[in-house]
Amino acid sequence: MTIRIAVAALVLILSAAGTARAQECRDPSPAERAALLKAANALEATIAKPLLDAGWQAVRQKTALTDGIFIATHPSPPRPIFDCAALFDVQFQASPSSPNGIAAQNAIQSLSQNFSQSNVQRVTAIRASAAISVRASENSPQPLVPYATSVQSDDGTVTTTRCYGRYPFRHPPGSPYVENLCVSLITSPSVTKELDRTIDWSALRAALTP
Repeated sequence: MTIRIAVAALVLILSAAGTARAQECRDPSPAERAALLKAANALEATIAKPLLDAGWQAVRQKTALTDGIFIATHPSPPRPIFDCAALFDVQFQASPSSPNGIAAQNAIQSLSQNFSQSNVQRVTAIRASAAISVRASENSPQPLVPYATSVQSDDGTVTTTRCYGRYPFRHPPGSPYVENLCVSLITSPSVTKELDRTIDWSALRAALTP
């Protein structure tokens, strides 16, 4: 009997915890959905489509377009509309027949035949150029918006983050507005420079809610 009571209590606790988590997010209103889809579609058209057209392959996609939209009921710190999931989180890999893909394959083969520390560093840099990670979020409560940062990592990649829009926010918490948009690119320095030249950043600024 004691075991049954303990199991029943555990089920009630887990059920309550699940309900609490479910209540943290809710379905969007039509205005909220429209604001987030406007931003997600702009990211898709401005970043994803050009990369796919250039021969990159999307190996992972988690976006408002693919996974749906769920609004945070109590985002901390408070802000206008905020999606519980990633607005846009996509990882790209160079196709095997592309220049970056071929270079990565050749570099790995060379390393297996001639292992050295300098060769490891060269392969690391080349492999970094064969992958791109793009992540974007809305309504970042950062006091420096708009801004741009760049951080180099030991794995041969550089993380470049650009934030557009405004802060402090003009609209109250929970309102259906995307007032700023932050986009982070993770890839090699050389690919970062190429992306910076090809991405139409003005189109992302236009994706904000007036």
